[in-house]
Amino acid sequence: MIENTVHNINEIQPFTFVLNEKEKQLVELFRNICEYIHQSNPNLPPITVRFVGGWVRDKLLNIECSDLDVALDTMLGHEFALYVNKYLNEQSLSLEHVQKIESNPEKSRHLETAKGFIFGQWIDFINLRTETYCENSRVPNMEFGTPEEDAFRRDITINALFYNIHTNQIEDFTGKGIEDMKNKFIRTPLCPKLTFTDDPLRILRTVRFGSRLNFELADDIGDAARIPEIKQALQNKVSRSRIGNEIDKMLTGTNPVLAIQYLNSFNLLDVIIDKPETLDTNLDLFDYSEAVSSLECAEWVLSKTNSIQLVPKSAYPLTDKYLRILRFSALLLPFRHYNYMEKRKTYSYCRYIMRTGFQLPNNDTNSVVILQKYIDDIIQLVNNDINDKVAIGNLISNIGILPVFGEWSIALLLAITTELVTTPEYTEEMKEKILEKYSQLAKNIDEFQLDTCWSWKSIIDGKHALTLLNMKPGPKTREIMSSIKHWQFLHPNGTQEECEIWLKQTYL
Repeated sequence: MIENTVHNINEIQPFTFVLNEKEKQLVELFRNICEYIHQSNPNLPPITVRFVGGWVRDKLLNIECSDLDVALDTMLGHEFALYVNKYLNEQSLSLEHVQKIESNPEKSRHLETAKGFIFGQWIDFINLRTETYCENSRVPNMEFGTPEEDAFRRDITINALFYNIHTNQIEDFTGKGIEDMKNKFIRTPLCPKLTFTDDPLRILRTVRFGSRLNFELADDIGDAARIPEIKQALQNKVSRSRIGNEIDKMLTGTNPVLAIQYLNSFNLLDVIIDKPETLDTNLDLFDYSEAVSSLECAEWVLSKTNSIQLVPKSAYPLTDKYLRILRFSALLLPFRHYNYMEKRKTYSYCRYIMRTGFQLPNNDTNSVVILQKYIDDIIQLVNNDINDKVAIGNLISNIGILPVFGEWSIALLLAITTELVTTPEYTEEMKEKILEKYSQLAKNIDEFQLDTCWSWKSIIDGKHALTLLNMKPGPKTREIMSSIKHWQFLHPNGTQEECEIWLKQTYL
């Protein structure tokens, strides 16, 4: 038996652990329910309730955590949830949105768990468990386990901390979690090779937590991740949707660049970025550090938006959605000129990466492809036609289609990134000059009142335009409608009557 190390809350330094009122309510509730179960069924073994995993870690770091896992040692999660529901009903309260999760080997759940909403908090009721793995699957066989077994099966030590609601103690059964929290250190409870072989997704989770918390990763984590068999297991045993989900969390986390740097240093980007058989280029010798450089450069450009206007004022403040699509687009910049075939049609390789490799929603995929499509046009415009209202209006209208819409200005930041990353020998003075060019473009767009032109409807519809000109529909119609749009770019405050006068003067 592994000797467990138990730390009292008051002994943890420099951490503080103070339950808020909602958490105090939950602790009191679960203590009462354990007593209620014992009184109702005195022959059942005593139940110990623990708050486990990420909630404990985030609580010690004073980070808000929206999810709470409640682990039980002698009862199924669903069975305990039924007692919770019964107790709350007798107290004229209710367990909202109770959802039983059946035992399902395909989803790594061989023990019935439950999910509920109590006192404004989503809670998963689970069991302390031990796991065994088959060679070709990351789906474990699970059985009831001891606290020690449950702690050592987890991905990293700081995720293996438990809060015992009965003793009011933090339990560190690996003997490393508290120390690693203090030292800002990431390591696995067991040998990382064994941990990653059992479930290769843990590599990505380890990277995500290391980058999110800015903790140092143990050297043996990188050593294990670089083992060819581990890379092969990541490719074969982990679904693309799970990989995409982890990359999504990394890019929306607090330090996306560090996460991608870790993946590159572990030689994992060629696995993370999936390749179709019909790709029009061979990436066997591709330098994936280019993806890292693109993301690094995009983050540098983002940092400059605090001191210099690089997008129209209407884009500020940059939303989480805006930043997310920017980072995905920047990460995939080195691949934007490659294509692949699907059902006899040619598509951007970035479409495949987003849609199939990461299995992200179509709106995300299409946004990345559209934004990247017009990067070269923006670069040409900013270097040649920065005062051309029609050229600017046409470009914004082309980019701001479904589903990009108001996030079209992401393309401006991608264009800056592309200019910088494709010419790394730029001096700091040259970089500043590039920023000045794009700043002038952003200011021009504001001055020309074109920032929302992607959403404009034609001030004169086609039927009315042809009536004014006494013309029938034909090849000329497209030219006329295009000229009306251009007139609007030149006269953003113009009226329909003014446009009608101009139209007659021009075509009659």
